[in-house]
Amino acid sequence: MKINIIILALICLLALSSCNADTPPTETEPSITTTAAESTSPTTTVVEEHTPATNDELFEYVISKWKQNKAAELYEYAAPELSVLLREADFVYLFDSVSNIGGTLNAVSDKRVSASDGITSYTAVLEFDNITTELSIALKDLQICSFTRNVHFKNTFELDHGNGIIEKYFVFENDGYKLNAVYTYVNDGQAHPAALLISGSGPSDYNSTVGLLTPFEDIAIGLARNGINSLRVDKRTFNYSSETGDDIVIEQEYLDDYTADIDFLKSQNISGLYLLGHSLGGQIAAELAANRTDIDGLILFNSSLRHLADIACDQYSVIDPANKSTYKAYADAAKSASEDNIKGYYYYGAGDAYWASYNRIDTVKNITDVNTNLLIINSTFDNQLFDEDIDLWKSHFSGDPKVTLRVLDGISHFGYKIDTADLSALYKRSTFPDELISDFSSFINAAPQ
Repeated sequence: MKINIIILALICLLALSSCNADTPPTETEPSITTTAAESTSPTTTVVEEHTPATNDELFEYVISKWKQNKAAELYEYAAPELSVLLREADFVYLFDSVSNIGGTLNAVSDKRVSASDGITSYTAVLEFDNITTELSIALKDLQICSFTRNVHFKNTFELDHGNGIIEKYFVFENDGYKLNAVYTYVNDGQAHPAALLISGSGPSDYNSTVGLLTPFEDIAIGLARNGINSLRVDKRTFNYSSETGDDIVIEQEYLDDYTADIDFLKSQNISGLYLLGHSLGGQIAAELAANRTDIDGLILFNSSLRHLADIACDQYSVIDPANKSTYKAYADAAKSASEDNIKGYYYYGAGDAYWASYNRIDTVKNITDVNTNLLIINSTFDNQLFDEDIDLWKSHFSGDPKVTLRVLDGISHFGYKIDTADLSALYKRSTFPDELISDFSSFINAAPQ
């Protein structure tokens, strides 16, 4: 269920997905500790390379360069439309971000090849020390047209980012689903406050990846530098869309797993528990907190009090104003869905069963009733929300002593200082703004621990 117009446009633009296992660029490579036995490198044999002459040879060449950590040498094979979208450093990041957490690429299996309209598509399963990667790459006339990779953790391992910051990568199991999860913590033996990061709408990975941007990873590292631990986890719809089915409800998409995530954090050495929800995740954070007494604070980032279907209606109407009345009808139907009138209809990519479950959420009431402080941050530069969304926060909660409202400028929906109207901006690695990390951290650290 992706109502995000920018993401929808990107899917149509190019079949290039971002890895759901990215690590931030560092001046020195982070060290990796794994619970699995360390592999030993065989004696290196020098093999004379030759220039690929067929697409089959180019596929094998891509794998060999990946094994050698020489992805930069593949950039000359990028098709023009790909090289226009990706700078060389960002192209290399697609490969290195996997290797940085996966370790050594050991084997390639389940290779399949298909051809259509002059494009040869290759899929394969790549086995690294710590992860399994599902690779899909399309080649045409000895050029790389598209490249996607999806990551599954297969054992527990840790990355040391220096300065006492450790990231524990592990498989989080709940209700029979195995989800990629990362616990970022300050390794000093002391109890620290911790934040659960809650993604917005759509089948988000644990980094809440969009294009090459990994906002949740950047937030996690930024919080850790300010003494705050965090947990980020795949939404089950990211890798289990076929299993969850078209009749998924809000409990399955959000509430069940994030409730289990909260319980995990409570089992750690923490001094306080906070929920940081982005976009729709902000409404989910308020829903979770309203039903618990152990949440110490909420951060709602680029979220809204409005109904999700109304926001979707406005987003679609902006790009297709001629059909605004149709989008309004979809929104009205979604808002009227209830358990008593489910008919299997779909509005904005979600079934009426989903909308019926979502319609039980009352964010205004949840925030009014919750017994904790809130930081609510929105931006005038957010192209996926509207002036009405900011105005509603002010009209409902200005003057509420437990609510801090902040409106920033120049911050996109995902947090970065980029113009998301330029789709290529999502495929350029960017720095997450220090001012947002500071706002998040100051709010958490100022609360009584």
